[in-house]
Amino acid sequence: MSLADWTGPLAYLVVFLATVIEGEIVFVAAAVLVQTGHLAAGGVYAAAAMGGSVGDQLYFYALRGWLPALLERFPTWSRRRDRIVARVRTHQSAMILACRFLPGLRVAIPAACASAGVSPARFSALAASGSQIATRRTRWPTFRQPTR
Repeated sequence: MSLADWTGPLAYLVVFLATVIEGEIVFVAAAVLVQTGHLAAGGVYAAAAMGGSVGDQLYFYALRGWLPALLERFPTWSRRRDRIVARVRTHQSAMILACRFLPGLRVAIPAACASAGVSPARFSALAASGSQIATRRTRWPTFRQPTR
């Protein structure tokens, strides 16, 4: 099986699922397939943007509610949490939007927002917007349809 065999709807599903977790490697493969004409740039963009947003929200909603109680059981973590929660509450919007641009903090920022009690509606709206912005700014320039 070669890279060119991963075309059609399955390829967009793979891009979506990979970006839910953290799929930078998949973007390289998707860019190659776009460049060779096997995938549409718009489809890859849509799958990546939706997957990034779903991934951020998955971590936020999975950790919401029980994370603060878990951290209370560990005094050292609890003290650190209080400082982090104060910063998150001060800079909620900026942190949620920046989540996609800060490598290594993909899970940490949604977890901090969940612990800080950020509104689910606010988090979801900003996570979706941040994912769109990140996909457009960091990945879209690499996806150019070949001219024939």
